[in-house]
Amino acid sequence: MYVNGSFSSLYYLISDTQRVEEKINLIASYLERVPREEFGWAVHLLIGGRCTGTLRSSQLRQWVSELVGIPLCSYRDWE
Repeated sequence: MYVNGSFSSLYYLISDTQRVEEKINLIASYLERVPREEFGWAVHLLIGGRCTGTLRSSQLRQWVSELVGIPLCSYRDWE
């Protein structure tokens, strides 16, 4: 199986298979191609590390609201 280079693609593919050998092959293939600047983050996230304090959900809602042109108050109804 081929990983197109994005971490999200890798994550989807490894979560979609039950076979450990296939997961190992996917991860190895990804790590061989990942840019050096992203290698550490990829390993950190693959071993269960988390990104904390990087983005607040309120900030994300505001950006999405501005991007798609839907008033922020519309999102509050979904919570």
